[in-house]
Amino acid sequence: MSEVIAMSKNRVLSLPIAPRAASQLRDAYDLFRLEKQGSLLSPASLNFYDLHVGKFLTWLEVNYPGMGRFGELEVDALRRYRAELAAAPGRYDRHLSPETLLCSHRALRVFLRWADLEGYPVDSRLIRIPAPRVPHKEMTVFHMVQLRRLLAAASHSPV
Repeated sequence: MSEVIAMSKNRVLSLPIAPRAASQLRDAYDLFRLEKQGSLLSPASLNFYDLHVGKFLTWLEVNYPGMGRFGELEVDALRRYRAELAAAPGRYDRHLSPETLLCSHRALRVFLRWADLEGYPVDSRLIRIPAPRVPHKEMTVFHMVQLRRLLAAASHSPV
């Protein structure tokens, strides 16, 4: 058993973690992440991939324990993951927003495209799964009276 060290402002935490069974998918993700880190992606972008791709790989290990290689990765497994992600309640018992589902789709597609370019046997249908639809949000429109109040408040406030 190895451990993860996490640092906060006031202390260092050492948390034991159970070793995971090695899989081609996890090993490939580790290489993908190293390449992205070497390409100087921001920590926020690296966390983005860790969150979305890591969540999928963990879900895959739980729901399809024998599916650890790209050649075994089925399109139906990815479809089921996306459907469960869309239907499952997220934080505060709300469903995930369409924007979050699109982010997950984008992260997985980037990882799978990278794996395909690296020569892993990725089923092309995995890469071509259409993105979730995201409704167009209309901007908040202010009434002229509200706009005048905002501008008046801004002009009278000290900067």
